[in-house]
Amino acid sequence: MNFDGVWTPVVTPFNAAGAIDFEALAKVVGTLIEQGVNGLIIGGTTGEYYALSNAERKQVFDAIATQAKGRIPLMAGINATSTEECLDLGQYAKAAGFDCILLAAPYYCQPTQDELLAHALCVDDAL
Repeated sequence: MNFDGVWTPVVTPFNAAGAIDFEALAKVVGTLIEQGVNGLIIGGTTGEYYALSNAERKQVFDAIATQAKGRIPLMAGINATSTEECLDLGQYAKAAGFDCILLAAPYYCQPTQDELLAHALCVDDAL
């Protein structure tokens, strides 16, 4: 995997009712690809993953994979409060065609360095 160049975090647009605006999302992704970015980061903190349900996060992965797969490398942000949820999202993203994952420390908890390592290794081993 080559991470050279500009990898852009993609925002998740919402409509007035608070639902994901998939039409606007497609425009954002299309514009970024047309402008020549080297990769897209989906579902990171800029992607408002914390405001989405697990099912909504998977819908975003599906929509972007369908639109962009094969045209540009895709990175899936799979951060969650539990290792199990990270694994679920990571396996889903992998099956959808994402090329790599972005994993951060679980939010709202303060793992020790050993616990954080165990979390990252568990995800790495499984994906």
